[in-house]
Amino acid sequence: ANPGGVIDSFQHTINSALWFAAAGTAKIGQPTARQGQEAGVGFWEITWPISLNPDGHNPLIPDAGYNELNNGELERILLPDGSEPPQPSLLNGNGQRLTSGPPVTARAAMYRPRDFSLLDFPNPWA
Repeated sequence: ANPGGVIDSFQHTINSALWFAAAGTAKIGQPTARQGQEAGVGFWEITWPISLNPDGHNPLIPDAGYNELNNGELERILLPDGSEPPQPSLLNGNGQRLTSGPPVTARAAMYRPRDFSLLDFPNPWA
């Protein structure tokens, strides 16, 4: 059977659970497939590019923006002279401007999580 559906559902994803590596640390890139035949038997050969990053593949980004929440309303952040800041202001994780302390960060969800165990790969460490 054509593996296109499986490839489409796993390309550019990260592992959602423990899978030979901690959750979020393995990423499948863009798989490639070629159809072949040996001794009259047809098959698909699929190459699965997998990269490991112990820090995770979804990057940490600072909570920052040009707007902040004020009594539930979104307001533009302005400098004391009334002008707009040239770069985003750091926020506190709750929508308000950060007044002190270290920057608040969160993981950007760049890659969809998938259960890699569904692919039934052999143990790469065995």
